[in-house]
Amino acid sequence: MSVLVTHAHNRLAYCVTRCLAKHGIRVTCASDFPLAACFFSRYCTDHFTYPSPWKHPDQFVQKIIDEIEKRDIEVLMPVHHEGFILAKYKDTLDRHVLFPYPAYSKIDAVSDKARLIEIAAKAGVRIPKTITPRAIDQLEEAKSSLRFPVRIKLRRGHGGIGMSLVKEESDLIPAYQKTLHKFNISLQEEYPIIQEHIEGKEMYVGMLFNHGKLKAKFGHFKIRTYPAGHGSGTLSIQLEDPRATKTLHKLAKSLNWHGIISGSIIIEENTGTPYIIDINPRFWGPLFLAIISGVEFPYLLYQMAKSGDIKPASQYTKGLQARWLHGDLASLPGYIQRKDWNQTLGILTCRAPTDSWESHDPIPFFTLPIYNLIQLIRIGTMQPLIEKY
Repeated sequence: MSVLVTHAHNRLAYCVTRCLAKHGIRVTCASDFPLAACFFSRYCTDHFTYPSPWKHPDQFVQKIIDEIEKRDIEVLMPVHHEGFILAKYKDTLDRHVLFPYPAYSKIDAVSDKARLIEIAAKAGVRIPKTITPRAIDQLEEAKSSLRFPVRIKLRRGHGGIGMSLVKEESDLIPAYQKTLHKFNISLQEEYPIIQEHIEGKEMYVGMLFNHGKLKAKFGHFKIRTYPAGHGSGTLSIQLEDPRATKTLHKLAKSLNWHGIISGSIIIEENTGTPYIIDINPRFWGPLFLAIISGVEFPYLLYQMAKSGDIKPASQYTKGLQARWLHGDLASLPGYIQRKDWNQTLGILTCRAPTDSWESHDPIPFFTLPIYNLIQLIRIGTMQPLIEKY
């Protein structure tokens, strides 16, 4: 029993590694960062580094294949966007390892927010009114057709990166130009989308599919985020809304999805109508919450890859909370700036279990911030980069 977990400098990789190892599975961890946190974990059997997936994709994939053969790896389990690169080589990888991942064409379809509009329409699920400009001069005409406030979103953004709320019509063009400049966007096919803001409760759902058949699901709600007010959840609670679950299920089933998928769905305040906001074809932030609640997605994915199918997982503990402590602390200045004293106090007094801390495996907790600190020195932010794949 052996699994290769990539992106080992990330907290999700640590959660995946720990979950698998506790089931007696030998886990090899890999990253392009030599001080990856998982390398220092007692749950990591062995590790290696690979070339940057973004700068040298061919070399990255070849290194993965070489190590799979050398170490007799059975299952390949990507954690983050490096999995999208690997998916481009799925036909090749399938000859060497069990790779429970959808085809790249499906990943691309749901990851690109502009293309997601078409996918949602075909599946019969709602998405907020969205326009995809091809030039700045189109914005003047488009403004009159939108109901403000609106959100500007990168086509392939995640974790709230690059997203901004525009409340007034007159602010749209300056805000859009600012986004283009900040993220160095010049190609028309990369121009951000503009989407009407829906007032309501934003719910999050993670699912596991076996060629279109639902095998596991888990819903949660973000209590706090980093950055403050929007972004990745730093404190989340198990909470399921049948309307959100049904919406993601319908979309994924229409694509005959295989593997992990997660989505955010807003339940409109006045009508109760669910709207798809974002889709991530990978593990999601509060994965630890699902695991401690009893839906062990990494282990279920491993079992499915090995045996070809699993029984649907339906039993889990409801109402638990879990915390991303590093993100919570990083969001503290933002909540203070917003004068949100309830959340500020909550960060300082929270006792929810944290995803990267385990008393008998403490080193990963202290090494996880190293990657972010180096990134802060290099590019001026600890937020993850938007990778081009």
